[in-house]
Amino acid sequence: PVLLSQRELEIMGLIADGLTSKDISEKLYLSLHTINTHRKNIFKKLNVKSSSELVNYAFKIGIREVV
Repeated sequence: PVLLSQRELEIMGLIADGLTSKDISEKLYLSLHTINTHRKNIFKKLNVKSSSELVNYAFKIGIREVV
């Protein structure tokens, strides 16, 4: 099992909602660089290559019910 931090789960949910990195950074009051770093770490931990793969994974594990 892959362990993501609460922030990573939150960002993953926002990506699944269709928000861009810029939108997420504005919503969470974090820098774009911070969001891109979280995004890169999430992709690496889950071994996904694209946002669409990430969204599929999020819905498969029911992440939208958690966040």
